[in-house]
Amino acid sequence: MSVAFYAVMVGCVSGLEVVLFRHAHRVGLLRRSMPDRVYRWSVLMSLMPVGFFAASVPVAFFSVNLAVAVWFLFVPVEALLSRRKPAGADDYF
Repeated sequence: MSVAFYAVMVGCVSGLEVVLFRHAHRVGLLRRSMPDRVYRWSVLMSLMPVGFFAASVPVAFFSVNLAVAVWFLFVPVEALLSRRKPAGADDYF
């Protein structure tokens, strides 16, 4: 139960990060404006932990170890998606 609770809380925190980033982008609070392609990629990468932690919640009720393993699936998926990073995206972070 504690692993499921932890996953929900971390997922919420990650989701709020996306909300803050989106608000800062819309209102113009970022140091410099970023292209839409970089913005969309950044939002996708920020939403990935939300998805993985949300997916681990039902798994945690069956196997705590398997739920934690779901969290670590983020690493190879993030590496694969980083290959599609828009050119110049590192200049904005």
